[in-house]
Amino acid sequence: MTSRKYMEQDYTTVLTKFLAERDRSVAWLQGLHAPKWSNAYQHPKVGALSAEFFLANWVAHDLHHIRQINAMRYAYLAATCGVRLDYAGTW
Repeated sequence: MTSRKYMEQDYTTVLTKFLAERDRSVAWLQGLHAPKWSNAYQHPKVGALSAEFFLANWVAHDLHHIRQINAMRYAYLAATCGVRLDYAGTW
């Protein structure tokens, strides 16, 4: 997070740009007609990389960020609430 200087950026501006780009991306995906998800690029080192591969990894990347956000929120709650959280389940 420090290498890209995220903390130095204006949150509202970055969020607005992200949401606009996400809207464009989702609209583009929704506009595809019978996409050929098996179409692939033959990478010289790792082999075939299909459209399905890239879409699945895009989703996985988002889920990774959601996991990071949840971990930070849980850590904040644990540090500030003043009670044990073990009844809620193991993290």
